Amino acid sequence: MSSFSEGNLHKKLQELNGSQQSIQTLSLWLIHHRKHAKAIVEVWMKDLRK
Repeated sequence: MSSFSEGNLHKKLQELNGSQQSIQTLSLWLIHHRKHAKAIVEVWMKDLRK
């Protein structure tokens, strides 16, 4: 699994599609990096507002 960085998360969110595999892959990566929850939420909200 790739290491956590805001850039990695942004890239993963950009590449996300509606397929089950894509959603599960991102979900597992987020669970693996749950100790970065605050940064994850901040990046995700920033991307949603674009």
